[in-house]
Amino acid sequence: MWSLTLCMTDDHPLYDRRVQVLIGLLGPTVIGIFGIVVFDGIVRWSALGIAVVGAIVMPYALRVALENTKQRMAEDDEDNVST
Repeated sequence: MWSLTLCMTDDHPLYDRRVQVLIGLLGPTVIGIFGIVVFDGIVRWSALGIAVVGAIVMPYALRVALENTKQRMAEDDEDNVST
């Protein structure tokens, strides 16, 4: 199974907390700007609410995904060593 995990070492940029936060904030920032510029009324506030929730959840979700990937890679390495 080939995936992005082949190049995920401890010195990979995605393991840097600052990169995780910046990537996680990119989408909500675009949603927020789009909501302010394009929408009006309740739709604007809904878009801004979605952006705020995304800004809180996305960096955390990225960190958890990377930790799970790292753990899975370690388990795969252990399995390959034992055979």
